[in-house]
Amino acid sequence: NIVNNNKQTSYSFINHRISYFNQKTICKLASNNNNIKTNEKVVTKVIKSNDRTKQITINEINKSNDIQLDKQAYIILFLLFLVTLLGALDRVAMSVAIIPMSSELHLDDTTKGIISGMFSIGYMFGLIPAGLIGSFSSPKVLLLFGVFIWSIAQIFSPYFATIAIPLLYVCRFLMGFAEACIVPSVQTFVARWVPEDSRSKVLGVILSGFQLGTVGAYLISPEIMSLVSWPGLFIVFGAIGFLWMALWLPLAKDNPINYNEISKAITIPSVNKSDKLPFLMSFQSKPTTISIVKDEETKESFFDQMKSVPWEKIRNTKELYAIAIAHAVQNFGLYINLSWLPTFFNQRYDLSVADSSFSSVGPWIGGAVLGSLAGFTSDKLVELGYDKTLIRKFAQSIALITPAVILTLLSLSNDISPQTVEIYFTAAIASAAVCVAGFGSSVQDICKSPKLTPILYGITSVPAVLMGSVGVYGTGIVLDQLHDWNVVFQGVAIIYCIGAIAYASLYEAKKIFD
Repeated sequence: NIVNNNKQTSYSFINHRISYFNQKTICKLASNNNNIKTNEKVVTKVIKSNDRTKQITINEINKSNDIQLDKQAYIILFLLFLVTLLGALDRVAMSVAIIPMSSELHLDDTTKGIISGMFSIGYMFGLIPAGLIGSFSSPKVLLLFGVFIWSIAQIFSPYFATIAIPLLYVCRFLMGFAEACIVPSVQTFVARWVPEDSRSKVLGVILSGFQLGTVGAYLISPEIMSLVSWPGLFIVFGAIGFLWMALWLPLAKDNPINYNEISKAITIPSVNKSDKLPFLMSFQSKPTTISIVKDEETKESFFDQMKSVPWEKIRNTKELYAIAIAHAVQNFGLYINLSWLPTFFNQRYDLSVADSSFSSVGPWIGGAVLGSLAGFTSDKLVELGYDKTLIRKFAQSIALITPAVILTLLSLSNDISPQTVEIYFTAAIASAAVCVAGFGSSVQDICKSPKLTPILYGITSVPAVLMGSVGVYGTGIVLDQLHDWNVVFQGVAIIYCIGAIAYASLYEAKKIFD
C-alpha cells in the first residue's frame, strides 16, 4: 500500500508472493510516515502465501540474526541474573538450615535426603509444563508466577515443618515445581533478545547467578539465623522474592517488539522513483498489506501448536540424547554438593553451622568465575573460526573429567585438613561450571526457534533432575547405612566419566531445528 497524504496508489508483487524485504529499505520507507514507529530490529522476513494480506509472527521476528542488545535487553538480562541468584538463595537456604533443624526436630540423614530430594522431584515435574507454557504463552508471566509460588512456599516451610514433616515435603515440592520455570524462561529470553554469537557468554553470566546465590546463602544464612533463628531465615528469603517481582512486573517484556509502537497493519509510505526497491512491482487495483501479529493472536489452538512440535524428529536426534546424558550426570554431582556440602563439613570435621557454611563458599565462587569465563571464551573461539563441536566437547570433558579425578583423589585422602578439602571442592565445582560452554549452550546450537528452545531444554532436563534426585536421596541412605563419604565421592566420579564419554560420542553442534 503506497500512501501519499490522502492519495493512494496500489502496487502488488509479481506472482503475489513476498519472500524477503530489504530491512533498511523498509525502515527508511516507514520513517516517512509519522504514524508508524519502527527500527532495524523489526525483521522483514514474511511468510510466503498467495494471500494479499501477509502476516509476520513474533517468532519470525525472533528468528532474525539481526538482533542487537539495547538498554531494554540489558535490563531484562540483569533481572534474569537476579532471579537465578534468588532461586539459588531460596533453594540452598535449606542446606544450611537443615543442620539446626535436624537437631531440633530429630531428623536422620535419610529424612534429610528426602527433604532435599522433594525439591528436585518438584523441579522435575515442573520442567515440561514450564517449557511448554513459556513457548506458547508469556514467559514474563510464567516467571512472575513461578517466583510468587516458590516465595510463598518458602515463607510457610518452617511453619509446616513444626506441624508435620510430610507438609514440609509438600512445600519443598512446590518450591521445586515453581523454580523449574527459571532456566526454560532464561533460554527463551536469551533466544529472543541476544544475538546468536553472544549467547554462550550471556548464558554464562546469567547462570553464574546460581553459584553466587549459593555463595550468598552460605554466607548470610548463619548470620540471619543468629538473629531470627532458622524459621526466620525462610521468611526473610521468601520476602526477597516479592521485591524482585516489584521490579520484574513493570520492567520486563516478552519480545524486543513493542506492539504499541508498531501498526498492526504496516502501510508502506510514499516512495520516490529514485528509491531502489529490492523487488519488482506491477500496478494493480488491490493493495498488499503487511501485518505484524502476536503469536497468541493466531487462530491455532494450544493443541494445534503442540501438534506442530516435531516430536518424531526430537525422538530421533542423537544430539538431544547427548545433552540429556551430560546434563543428568552433571546434576548428579551438583545436587549432592548443593544439598550435602555443609553437612559433610559438619559431620567429618565437627564444624559449627557458620564454619560449615563458610567452608562451602569457596567452591561456588570458583564456579561463578570459571563458568562466566568459559562462556566468554567459547564465544570468542567460535568467532575466531574454531570448530564449535570441538569446543563443546572439550568444555564438557573439562566439566566432567576434572571433578571426577579430584573426587577420586579426595576419597583416597582421609587425613587432610578442612582447608585442603575446601581447595579440592573449589577445583571440582569450578571446573564443573565449565559445562555452560558444553551442554549448557548445546540447545542453542541445535535449535534456532525461540518457541522450541524451552521445550527442548525441558525434555533434556527431566532425566537430569531425576538423576539429581536419586543422588541426593541415595547419599542420605549411604550415610545412614555405611557412614562413609568416600563411597559417595567414588560413585559421583564414576557417573561423571560415563557422561563425558557419552557426550563426546554423540554430540555435534549443528542446526537441526528451525
